[in-house]
Amino acid sequence: MKRRVLAVLTIGIAISSVTACSEDSTGRATPENNTPPSRSSTSTVTSSASGSPQLSFDEFLSKPCDILTTEQVASLGSFKAPKPEDDSTGPSCRLSGADTAVDPSYEVTFMTEGNTIESVRENTGSYAISEEKEIDSYPAVSFDSTDGLRNCSTAVGISDDQVFLAQTNINKSDPNYGKACVSSEKLASLVLESLNSR
Repeated sequence: MKRRVLAVLTIGIAISSVTACSEDSTGRATPENNTPPSRSSTSTVTSSASGSPQLSFDEFLSKPCDILTTEQVASLGSFKAPKPEDDSTGPSCRLSGADTAVDPSYEVTFMTEGNTIESVRENTGSYAISEEKEIDSYPAVSFDSTDGLRNCSTAVGISDDQVFLAQTNINKSDPNYGKACVSSEKLASLVLESLNSR
């Protein structure tokens, strides 16, 4: 069974829509910005304001599930086969728990609608959970529209015009229940590790 959430942020107003096939809910926040992004054809570009090299996820847009190695996926838990998806936010890879009643689910989304980390921070600032972070020296924000116990999204700005989203859904029986943002930040760190190795 598939659990998904679409939370759409438009013009600074957050609208959450949750669907579930069990008592669990997942969170997918999709901050929108109508400015078309520019793209870089290389993985490492110039230095960012934080001093970290700017990165690009362009090579993963057609194969989003290639962003994580088998070892990285195994470090997160037990999953069904990774499932690439594409929606209005951008290409994504979904890792559904092997046992959806017990195992966590994760998703990485490459946001292709012109979002910046600043626009995501603005749009999520009124959320119940919204905390600015630095993940491996890259600017980020972790957020959830409710309490951050089960669901959390971490957006990471890897360049001036590219942001990816790491999301998690933790079941109550999981030892990480109550620390959903720690889990989404771990996923974000693994994505950065992959991008930096290119």
